[in-house]
Amino acid sequence: MNTEGKPQLTRNDLVKAKRRALRLKVWFKLKKVERSILELSIKCIKTIVKNKSLISILQKIINEINNYTFKAKARKIGYELALRQVKAAIQSGCKRAQEWLNDEGYITYLGVQYLNTPSAYQ
Repeated sequence: MNTEGKPQLTRNDLVKAKRRALRLKVWFKLKKVERSILELSIKCIKTIVKNKSLISILQKIINEINNYTFKAKARKIGYELALRQVKAAIQSGCKRAQEWLNDEGYITYLGVQYLNTPSAYQ
């Protein structure tokens, strides 16, 4: 972020995003157009991305890459598990169960626990 509060992307951010995509084996799960935009942006941009529409496109691509991280998977799965538990708890009479959905730590805990459980026991 710059001093005006507007989002800004640097060439270094784009290189890091590409490396992360390759490391997470997400690179080829991206659409060919998305890969091309990221590649060309890395090659053409020397310091900072200035075009607002290009910034929004690149941010969508970077967000898509970040959705494949372990933490993002854990949060997604954890939220689904928490929803199930909240529904069961509310039916059992626990009135404060709805608050569990706001607890990021609890949601992440459930997701990590599920991801680390062998598939034979899931």
